[in-house]
Amino acid sequence: KPLLQMHRLLRDSFPNLHKRYPPKIIHQYSLLYIIPGKDASLLPILLCAHLDVVPATADADDDDSSSSSSWTHDPFSGKIIDGVIWGRGAIDNKHNVVAQLGALEHMIQNGVGVDDASFQRSVYVAIGHDEEIGGPEGAANIAKFLENEGVRFEGIFDEGSMMIQGAIPGLAKDVNVGLISCAEKGMMSVELTIRGSGGHSSMPPIQGDGLISVMGKAVAKLEANPLPAYFGRDDYFRKNLEVLAWRLSPPMRFLCSNLWLF
Repeated sequence: KPLLQMHRLLRDSFPNLHKRYPPKIIHQYSLLYIIPGKDASLLPILLCAHLDVVPATADADDDDSSSSSSWTHDPFSGKIIDGVIWGRGAIDNKHNVVAQLGALEHMIQNGVGVDDASFQRSVYVAIGHDEEIGGPEGAANIAKFLENEGVRFEGIFDEGSMMIQGAIPGLAKDVNVGLISCAEKGMMSVELTIRGSGGHSSMPPIQGDGLISVMGKAVAKLEANPLPAYFGRDDYFRKNLEVLAWRLSPPMRFLCSNLWLF
């Protein structure tokens, strides 16, 4: 029900877009907008966002998450306080949904995307409904639909880093920085199985080689040996720092201006 309510809100908020280019409904709740371009020889671009959010859990002793005392404000109130939106999903990922559809609505209102003034290349906007659990119904079925249609893209633009302040040493804290992200840290599930002699808690192993102890050591070794970070010359975060170098104070200015030394 909340997702369908969100669909209605989007229709009401962006009427011109929905009247001219109504979205395809994928697996009941995901949306795929297609705005055709003039030049069929150009590959389209794909903008991505999602409607779902991470659950707003209550306190351990509170059965009502909406009244949880651990939240400064109701996580689903959408209140605007001192110019800041307080709401679960406001930056993950409702801002992308609203920005993308709002930009298209504005352009259509001003004649772009209409008849002879349409985009040069086609624009697709894919909005999933279950991204926070991996997108098994939303993104997966959108991808399947596009594959069946034989659609290929010039570029795919998804959620990533944001405008930040005060996170880069040597940069004035009131300066906004937009970090470029072209990859996302993935996940890995590991199943560990240990076989050994049984025992009893009344007689724990003296040498510390009990099964629980061995498992604990194995988990600790995994945690202590993460995959190495990549900081090669073609890394975009590295390029971010190189571009920002002249804005940094010493010694960070020297360091980021000479990353080729490392």
